[in-house]
Amino acid sequence: MSVKVRKAIADIPSYKAAKTVKAAQEESGIKTIVKLAGNENNLGCSPNVAKALTNAFPELSRYPEFSNAELAGRIASKYGVDRSELIFTNGSFELISVVASAYLNPGEESVIPDPSFGWYRNVTKQAGAKEVIVPLKDDYVDIYAMLDAVTENTKLLWICNPNNPTGTGYTHSEIEEFLKKVPQHVLVVLDEAYIDFWNGEDRVDAGKLIHTYNNVIALRTFSKLHGLASLRIGYGLANQEIISNLRKAKVPIDITMAGQVAAVAAFDDEEFQRKVIENNKKGLELYYRTLEDLGLKYIPSNGNFIMFDTGTDSGWVVSEYLKRGYVIRDGKDFGRPGWLRVTIGKPEENEKVLEILEELIG
Repeated sequence: MSVKVRKAIADIPSYKAAKTVKAAQEESGIKTIVKLAGNENNLGCSPNVAKALTNAFPELSRYPEFSNAELAGRIASKYGVDRSELIFTNGSFELISVVASAYLNPGEESVIPDPSFGWYRNVTKQAGAKEVIVPLKDDYVDIYAMLDAVTENTKLLWICNPNNPTGTGYTHSEIEEFLKKVPQHVLVVLDEAYIDFWNGEDRVDAGKLIHTYNNVIALRTFSKLHGLASLRIGYGLANQEIISNLRKAKVPIDITMAGQVAAVAAFDDEEFQRKVIENNKKGLELYYRTLEDLGLKYIPSNGNFIMFDTGTDSGWVVSEYLKRGYVIRDGKDFGRPGWLRVTIGKPEENEKVLEILEELIG
């Protein structure tokens, strides 16, 4: 082809997503596949979502509400922020891309923990900016090593809290103490995709943070707790100036009417949310007990997934799981050969995964 793509784009490796159910079916020849590789919500979504979508059908020929008013009102009320301090995007992927598009100039620096969510690196390269990679410390994002990496040319700090794939995270007090030390010319991007599964006390309160610090944005999603991954609904909380800048860089109408209606119904169903959180807690406890019995190392998680060491070739383990109809994530994808990252599923799915593990490893 004679038309050359931008060098910044040519140098980007293709994003490696978790294997889909259809791809796993084709590869394995097994019709019934349980996917535990994408950190999706295997309990589904609130039953109220289906009814809300049915009621919305007559309006599907109309453009969706530009301001996401109903959804914005609920979120603003819950987190104690103004609607002008919220932005909605087509999932967290787009929001991460919008942040980079709005703030990263070619040659500027983006400080990224590793391993963490891979899209931070992609958007940095897309902007023609420089990646500054900071390894984790004891499975945690090393926030103070990231701070030490800041220069006059640094623009963004990416902090996934809890971190994907390790599930480790920091409390509100710890994040606030860190933010006090961040220079004003640096924007801290606090990715909170898994914050709803926080297991301890003093969970980060993004509403309070954005009213205290003018260089932080918190990213949230409806894909995990609420189980609306296919409808692509992400949102961010930041001060009005940051939100105003981000809106200039995003597609104007990108949250569908179906997405808005479903998100409102899911947001209102607190009973379903408690069910998901309780299922996740019990699932993690089962993994901890079994892995300890097997003598396998694991990382205590604040997400809806767990990462553990198989003590053997994780690629072989992943292939053996696929033969049995289970799709899990190889730790090699995150620079951790021998390890697995497994999504917490339904009780019977968790039990089966551990049964297979005992068969393969025990």
